Amino acid sequence: MSSTGIKVYITSVSGSREVKNRVVKIQNTLTSMRIDYEEVDVALDAKYLEDMRAKMNDHKAVVPQFFKDDQYLGDYEAFHNALEDSNLLEFFQLSKD
Repeated sequence: MSSTGIKVYITSVSGSREVKNRVVKIQNTLTSMRIDYEEVDVALDAKYLEDMRAKMNDHKAVVPQFFKDDQYLGDYEAFHNALEDSNLLEFFQLSKD
């Protein structure tokens, strides 16, 4: 699989069941669709969260967040809406091949 440039900022440590469920849904969806992506776990290093927020120019942003290369694509709601509308490849700016 070639690199798509997709980065998903997540956390492996959260007290929120909703965040945990969202991370699992993202992982399962991308794996089942065979979309190659890089997971960036902000729980491993606070710098990851700082970098994500700096790219977004939003110092309060929370995970999960999606990027292609360094271009911000959207948050979980945008991902969820694209999935519901069968537009996930467009959301990730990937061609249908």
